[in-house]
Amino acid sequence: MDMASYHQERKVNFECGQENGKRGVDKRLRQESHIVRQMPYTLLTNLKKFWVFSGFNHKGRGMELSDLSEFNGHLLAPDDKTGMLYEIKGEKSKVNGLVHSDASKALHVVRSAVNRKFTELPSPRGKRAIPWVFLNSGPGNTTEGMKIEWLTVKDGKVYAGGHGCELWNKTGHVISENQMWIKVISKGGQVRSKNWRNVYRRMRKAAGYGTPGYLKHEAVQWSPIQRMWYFLPRRASTTRFNAKEDERKGANLLILAKSNLKQFFVVRIGKLEHPERGFSALDFIPNTDDKLMIALKTEEMGRATKSYFTVFSLNGTVLLPDQKLDDHYKFEGICFV
Repeated sequence: MDMASYHQERKVNFECGQENGKRGVDKRLRQESHIVRQMPYTLLTNLKKFWVFSGFNHKGRGMELSDLSEFNGHLLAPDDKTGMLYEIKGEKSKVNGLVHSDASKALHVVRSAVNRKFTELPSPRGKRAIPWVFLNSGPGNTTEGMKIEWLTVKDGKVYAGGHGCELWNKTGHVISENQMWIKVISKGGQVRSKNWRNVYRRMRKAAGYGTPGYLKHEAVQWSPIQRMWYFLPRRASTTRFNAKEDERKGANLLILAKSNLKQFFVVRIGKLEHPERGFSALDFIPNTDDKLMIALKTEEMGRATKSYFTVFSLNGTVLLPDQKLDDHYKFEGICFV
């Protein structure tokens, strides 16, 4: 490791939608569903940017934040490159938050700002990413950081997980099952590793994607109201992994499970019209009994990235079809706080 680069500041961009009246998504929802007629939120409108800074990186990469979750009064975001789980510190406000990270854009900004004082950086709205806990991959006895793809809160603890499938080499052979482990973190920061190998395999079988097929997960939530797990797979394939084909394995699946994760129920979300887009995050729209969800989708074809958001109901009815987000940023987390 280059110790000099370890101290370089990394930053990513957050965007926040202020509550400025019922427009945009809320207007469309009120027309389509009685559930949200009284929803007092505006989603993803009037976005404002602020920067988040950290000094941690791994091999020159870091702050590739992959999700957002509120826990015990704190806003948490995991770095899927280093395995660090951060608390985002800054001015507290009632906003709807999104996080996007793009390694090439972040690196470009880092290089241009590394020798400058913080007071000279572009945004006066800078926040700090404070390391809370480090999560290593697999059963907890490995030296590499966990590739954290999703966070959720259940029964007073944070659950952190990865893709939930094997890791394959370019020829499709399994080289690791570490991504099938999850972490459970207490309010005090104690970390417990749990093997979800059987959970993920039961889920695959129930959804019709058993071996040699696979599901990849980046959007997972626990509903304390419905007492159900919600899984929106990023990828779903009935065939063996192929890196190029994987780019077009997006799914329209909502997989539900009770607390014990023994039985799974599959809901189809509309029609699968864009298999190049896959779910990367979701959150429940407040005051809908966790029956309405907003989800992010990511499209990665080669090096190009695009992000979209959509709104749908628990029964799979699409209330708002895919809406493209800014430029070519990769949005990976969404959270109501």
